[in-house]
Amino acid sequence: RGARTKKARVIELPENEFTVRWDAAKTRAMDLYWNASMLAVFSEGSELFDSITLAMNVTVHHPGLIEQLRAEKFDAAYSEDPTGFGIFHLAGIEKTALAVSFANFEFTYDVTQLPSNPSYVPSIFSSFGDRMTFLQRVLNLIASCMIGLLMSSRINWLQPIFEEDLWAMNANNSLVLLNSEPLLDYPRPTVHRCIEIGGIVMATENEPLTEYWADVLSLRNRTVILSFGTYIKASTMPEQYKETIRNTLSKFEDVTFIWKYENPEHNVSQGISNI
Repeated sequence: RGARTKKARVIELPENEFTVRWDAAKTRAMDLYWNASMLAVFSEGSELFDSITLAMNVTVHHPGLIEQLRAEKFDAAYSEDPTGFGIFHLAGIEKTALAVSFANFEFTYDVTQLPSNPSYVPSIFSSFGDRMTFLQRVLNLIASCMIGLLMSSRINWLQPIFEEDLWAMNANNSLVLLNSEPLLDYPRPTVHRCIEIGGIVMATENEPLTEYWADVLSLRNRTVILSFGTYIKASTMPEQYKETIRNTLSKFEDVTFIWKYENPEHNVSQGISNI
């Protein structure tokens, strides 16, 4: 559900024990993002993939679902999850696109047959930039290989649900829509079917602000929202990172920063008037 979906027919399936288990595993995996090693993320990924595979198996075999989708006779479809392309195949949808909620990474490299070039392209879980020492390149290569193995494992876990090759169904999509901004992202090889759409949003009707937010936006001439997205929590960020953000934002005295932070009791904005 989202902006301008009032006319769309939404199919809702009942929650099951596996979706609850998957949601809990996903939360644990996201909490590991800031501090954990790749080994810890890989370990948690096994539980995540196990639970999502069981949940997707229940979804695909929900009575009447595939028949209902096939009866719609869709012209095209897109999915962020690899399972979606298996469902599209069962529903007879031939034209598909892969949507990715972040920039190019190891999974999209495999899908599009692009080289990962870890010597100068940071892995999605790497803490390095595009100018690395030899040791950093080695560590970046290891991180890239582990992420690639992790994503390959996910496809392999899901494969038994479908008779056809799930890798092939993911690779045969027409477009790959990336949530990245080419002027800000690291330079890397690309292909024409990879479309970078970072910053694109649905047009919505404006609604009047509450008195509280109207007052916040009128404090200074400019206002910036700082958010790390839906899943990555700023509250689990290492204290060193938080302090760096605090020090940086405090230098822009003419800008009001609205920081999406999950635990207000941490008082991260204490002593800084523009956060």
